[in-house]
Amino acid sequence: MKRKYLQVMVVLAAFSLFALLTIQLYWFNLAFNEQERQFNEKVNIALRAVAHGLLLASNDSITAIGPITQRATNDFYVPSNSPASYHLVDSLVRAQLAIYQLKTDYQLTFYQAKNNLVLLGNYWANTTPKRGAVEKNIACIGRDQAKTPINFSVSFPSKEAYLAGGMGIWLFTLFTFLLVLTVFAYMAIRMLKEKKLSEMKTDFMNSMTHELKTPLTNLSIASEVLHKKHDQLDEQKRIRYASIVFEETQRLQVQVEHVLQIAALERGQVSLKMQQVNINELISSIAQTAQVKIGQRNGSINLQLKAENAIIKADTHHISNVLYNLLDNADKYSPLPPEITLSTYNTTNGLVIAVADKGMGMNKATQKMIFEKFFRASTGDVQQGGGFGLGLSYVEAIVKAHQGWIDVKSKPNEGSKFEVFFQCA
Repeated sequence: MKRKYLQVMVVLAAFSLFALLTIQLYWFNLAFNEQERQFNEKVNIALRAVAHGLLLASNDSITAIGPITQRATNDFYVPSNSPASYHLVDSLVRAQLAIYQLKTDYQLTFYQAKNNLVLLGNYWANTTPKRGAVEKNIACIGRDQAKTPINFSVSFPSKEAYLAGGMGIWLFTLFTFLLVLTVFAYMAIRMLKEKKLSEMKTDFMNSMTHELKTPLTNLSIASEVLHKKHDQLDEQKRIRYASIVFEETQRLQVQVEHVLQIAALERGQVSLKMQQVNINELISSIAQTAQVKIGQRNGSINLQLKAENAIIKADTHHISNVLYNLLDNADKYSPLPPEITLSTYNTTNGLVIAVADKGMGMNKATQKMIFEKFFRASTGDVQQGGGFGLGLSYVEAIVKAHQGWIDVKSKPNEGSKFEVFFQCA
């Protein structure tokens, strides 16, 4: 399946799941509002029954009960206008809430009916109090209270949590759906990554075929000439064809070694031979060797070795390969004659090796991918240079094996700068 079709299918599936989630949230909101409406109605009826009980306790069977005011989503004000004790009101409130199965915490407050000043009040948890606990917990209960008509309010601090707790099946289905959506998102991301990896592996196989085919063809031609026409060749031509065989054999060996190194790193089978290495001296030596190849393009390597403490504990062979890879990368992605700067400097607890070029640079998307196996930067549809897309993956693996880090800074058409950090010995 082509990648674009897979992406379309994933997008459509994601859209469908998000649409279902939206519907689920819509119905959850409707159910919650219905729960709240029923709660408010039950509280209203229960508190009217409390007001009715207070009037009956005052031998008043005529006075009409005023409307109960909902001052907030969780606060209900009852204009009872009846003289009553806190114990009586509280017992009636408890009884009525129990009748309507409203098992939640509440706060009961008394007001003077005349000027609506607060007289006393208390918060009650949804538990059965011990005998005598009421008198101890009510604010100001021990003080004399004037026998004047009172109004009262009942508020429910935990109303939202109480309503949500009564929607167990809805919450269960909502969280289950969110779990399914999370799993889908994870699988979709993994699927796209696997698809991309598969494409890069296919590209790797094509590149490897091309990279191996060229030296093999040259080897075949040169060896055939040496085998069939060695008597007809003068000494200079024999040396030339022998050099071709040697050079192409070395080229093949390097390519195969590169692949084997990556495979060994993945299996954790690379054993580092750690020793003290003077990075400044190693870079000077490598620069001289690399200059031969870069000089063929009229390029140059500028050394700025400013690290005063340049000794690290490292595997010389692999660190050399890291530097050669970074230099080769700078050369490969410099359309004009390469201008490469190799520098070192010390930090608080180590040193940094920087390889900077003035080549084609990279955008942010490419920078995120360059350390992935088989990835090769490209411009348009044209791949830049040869290789298998394993060089920077190998570099990162070796640097991490040395407990270091590697970073890249780059802008299109402004070059790239790779920085590698190692701890000093």
